[in-house]
Amino acid sequence: MKLFNCLIALLSLSSFFIASRTFADETPIRLKCLWASYQNFKITSDNTSIILSNGQKLPFQGKNYEKVDPNNLTSIDQMYLARYPFGFTKNSVGKMSYAIPQKNDKLRGSRYERLFRYLYGNSATRVEADLVPVQWVDGSRLLFNRRYGAARALRKVSYELYTLARRNPEIKKYLRQPLGGTFEWRHIAHSKNMSMHAYGTAIDINVSHSNYWRWEVGSDGIPRYRNHIPPIIAEVFENNGFIWGGKWYHYDTMHFEYRPELLMNHTACEEIFARYYR
Repeated sequence: MKLFNCLIALLSLSSFFIASRTFADETPIRLKCLWASYQNFKITSDNTSIILSNGQKLPFQGKNYEKVDPNNLTSIDQMYLARYPFGFTKNSVGKMSYAIPQKNDKLRGSRYERLFRYLYGNSATRVEADLVPVQWVDGSRLLFNRRYGAARALRKVSYELYTLARRNPEIKKYLRQPLGGTFEWRHIAHSKNMSMHAYGTAIDINVSHSNYWRWEVGSDGIPRYRNHIPPIIAEVFENNGFIWGGKWYHYDTMHFEYRPELLMNHTACEEIFARYYR
């Protein structure tokens, strides 16, 4: 009888691990990277939704992908429809370049509002409770969200840019005051969605040297791309989990926001996610 019970237990355990492996194999890499970045939810067995700690479900998979409004996403995976182009190209003498964003890149960097309200807070008071001081390159003190490693990442950016500026003094002017700031509880201009500044997870660097698409719209209503921010600055941010507004079609070159789920190495996503389903 004891042997029979042991065999049943082993079979059950084996079935569990097989099911776990199957689930892990079938989980989309984008969902794995989302979990690896925030680790604050569960995933339904069919990978169509995530389950929050309060029991609420948010859809991962959506419908009508050909008619997605970047200001009104209806599912989490719509954030990935326009891939963020991580990295820069360097020529033989080290000059850095990147592809100018096009009209079909409108979804690049878009956000599913309900997810970020859950992750960081649904009110200014809630977000403010998680803000911590970060010393910036110019010695000023900025407030940034400590959740999910955001403040830690900005500290690394500040240190690396400080070191870089000592070797390349010409970039200092882009990093000193007047900064556009970090935390501000507000909506995106001309949108019902909250800005990432509202969550304390975005920084605008020196306003004097930035370009913004609304400042460069021609008589035909099409923005002409302009940028003065050296790509080497954006590279430091990207290497620490921040996406750059300079790579958006509706660009904002002073703007960087913490979005590790869009930048994380897929191998790292796999390894971190493995801890979830085992």
